Amino acid sequence: MTYQAALFKGKRALVAGATQGIGAVIANHLAALGAEVTALGLGPGDGTLDAAVNVRQANVTSAQSLDAALAGLDRLDIVFNCAGIIKRGAEHELEVFEQVLAVNLTGTMRVCSATRERLKASRGCIVNTASMLSFLAAGWCRAMRPARAGWRNSPSRWPLPMRPTASVSTPSRPAGLPHR
Repeated sequence: MTYQAALFKGKRALVAGATQGIGAVIANHLAALGAEVTALGLGPGDGTLDAAVNVRQANVTSAQSLDAALAGLDRLDIVFNCAGIIKRGAEHELEVFEQVLAVNLTGTMRVCSATRERLKASRGCIVNTASMLSFLAAGWCRAMRPARAGWRNSPSRWPLPMRPTASVSTPSRPAGLPHR
């Protein structure tokens, strides 16, 4: 690793969508750099999270589920939004389209809103990840593009009281995975 070993020592990080995939990798890296990391996900994980990462089950489409998972977290320095789904080929169906938007767009907003006060004291930051599909037109994933493009384009346009201290939206795709 090319970063300072204790770069995030004393920092508290929350990673939504972190019990597998890109979110798990981010959670593990933050923990390796000294952060106290809480990973949110639908289940206990796929076995790739380091033992130092605290796992809490939460569904970002449910305010009640998210509030329960955030209970006891009084302060945060970093929030990563990685929760996302894709339903290749099925997103033409309205119910599926709405489900993808509920997770990828509304769920991201729900996490931002629920953690905002916890970030204030530390002047923390929010990082919203977005698939490369938010840049591309793909007929088989109708909901993915508008959901993630909504976040790719919106943080700097939030009303001033809602803006986090810092916000970054970044496209992501794990290295080595083919783009389908």
